[in-house]
Amino acid sequence: MLRIDQQPIAQVRASLHPYLSAERPYFKDAKLEFWSFPRMYWLAHGPKDAFTLAVKGADGTLATHTVHAISVMDFEEKRGGELLTSDRSLRYFGQTAYLRPGPFSSADPAEGEAGYRRFIDSAFADIRMQQSQHLILDLRNNSGGHNAYSDYLIAYLADKPFRWYSRFQLKTSGLLKAHTRSHSPDTLTDAYSRAILDHKDGEVYAYELPLYPPVSAERRFNGPVYVLINRQTYSMAAVSAALLQDYGFATLAGEETADVPTVYASQFSFTLPKTGMVVKVPKGYMVRPNGDERLQGVVPELKRADHLLDEDDEILAFVLEHIRRQADR
Repeated sequence: MLRIDQQPIAQVRASLHPYLSAERPYFKDAKLEFWSFPRMYWLAHGPKDAFTLAVKGADGTLATHTVHAISVMDFEEKRGGELLTSDRSLRYFGQTAYLRPGPFSSADPAEGEAGYRRFIDSAFADIRMQQSQHLILDLRNNSGGHNAYSDYLIAYLADKPFRWYSRFQLKTSGLLKAHTRSHSPDTLTDAYSRAILDHKDGEVYAYELPLYPPVSAERRFNGPVYVLINRQTYSMAAVSAALLQDYGFATLAGEETADVPTVYASQFSFTLPKTGMVVKVPKGYMVRPNGDERLQGVVPELKRADHLLDEDDEILAFVLEHIRRQADR
C-alpha cells in the first residue's frame, strides 16, 4: 500500500499512532495490526463510502484501485481470524517436535496453574518417548502472562538455574498498598506483598526473586531448541524469549518482537474518583537477563518475516529447512 486517498501511507500510519499506547513506532504498528487497521482508520478519519488506493505489487507493478466500504461484520468474516491465539498443541515433523504452549495463563479458573503444568509435563514426556532430536517452541502471536507458567516450561530446557531479569525494581505508593491489601489476602505471609506494604510511599527498591531450578537431567530436553517469535509476541512471552536467548538455552527465529524485554511492567489498576475511569500503571521496572536496557525488542538470530493470517507459515518452514540443512552437514 502506497497511498490512501492521495495520502502517503507513512502519514496515514502517523495519524493513527496517537490513538495507540506503545513505547516506539514499531510497537505502535504492531498494535495497529492487532486492533485492525480498518477499525483504527475509521476511528481517526470517520466513515466513507469508497477509498482510492495506490498499491505496488510483489513484482513492482503500480496500480490504483477504488474499493467500496463494507460492514464491520463482513470485515470480520473476511479477516481470517484473530492474531493472538490461546491454542496449546504438540506436533511432530519427523525427528523434530513442535510445541505451541499457548499463553502463560489459564482462561479456565478451574484449571489454573496446575492444569498448565499437567500439559507441559505430558508434552515433554511424549517428546522423550518419541526420542525427538530437535524442539521448536512457538511463542508467536502470544499474549504472555505470568512467569510462574513460563518458568515451569523453561525449566525443561535449562541446564542451570535462571530467572527472567537481571534487575527488578518496584515503586510503592498509597494506591499500590490499598490495591495490595484488597487483592492479596495473604499479605502477612507473602514476602512480595509485605515488601510493598513495608516500604515508604514513593520509595523505589530492588526486589530479588530466587533463581528457578531446571528439571532433573533425565526429564530435560537436551537437543537443539528453536524458539519462534514475531511482532505479535507480547509481555512475558517476549521476556521468556529474551531469557532463553540470554542464557543460551535456545536459538531464536523469526522477526523482532514489538514488545520489549526491558520494560516498565507488573501493572496494577485504580479508578479515578471523579470520572470513574480505570487507569493502569506499572509498579515495576525489569531489565532483561543480559542487562541490556535499550528500547529494543527481542531480536532473533535467524531472521524471517511473518505474513500473518495467510495460508503459509513462513517462519516454521524456514526453521524446518534450517534444521534439515544442519542435519545434512
